[in-house]
Amino acid sequence: MKTNNILPKLFSLFIALLLFACASTPKTPDAPLWDTQGIQRVAVMPFEVIGQSEFEHRVAIEIRSAALECFQETGRFIIVETIDQADAILRGEIIDIMARSSAHTRVYSDTGVREAVPGYDRTIIFSYSLTRTSDNSIVGENSVYDNAWYEASQYSQEGAINVSKWELSRRLRKALGAR
Repeated sequence: MKTNNILPKLFSLFIALLLFACASTPKTPDAPLWDTQGIQRVAVMPFEVIGQSEFEHRVAIEIRSAALECFQETGRFIIVETIDQADAILRGEIIDIMARSSAHTRVYSDTGVREAVPGYDRTIIFSYSLTRTSDNSIVGENSVYDNAWYEASQYSQEGAINVSKWELSRRLRKALGAR
């Protein structure tokens, strides 16, 4: 009968130790995907724009801003203004941004009624790379292709910009080992 009393106490002790171990384990950043060893000063150049629309230029400015924030968040890099001062250069280009009117068919499962829903197919394509200035070797590069459909009432240019910034930030943080 005494062994029955010990099991709940041992289980409670085990859970307490497990919780303590998890709580006291320091969170460390993920290992960077890009080898940035020896790079301290980074120049983040304005993203090139292949198209001529004002919207593409706005996206380029916002994406560059997001890239600057990613480097600053790591605490490991100094942002410099010129290539001459930099150990590495981040360059990028906006390849295509397109929002095309389209309609999708919505089918209601309970009634079987079909309805044409106006909306937009939105595509954003851009790429960027980090290059060492000492030997022009590529530290890392990435291309982003994002396509989504939005109902007309839900689509906005601001939303497209935010998706672009989020996608760049997510990938660049992972490449730099930041959270």
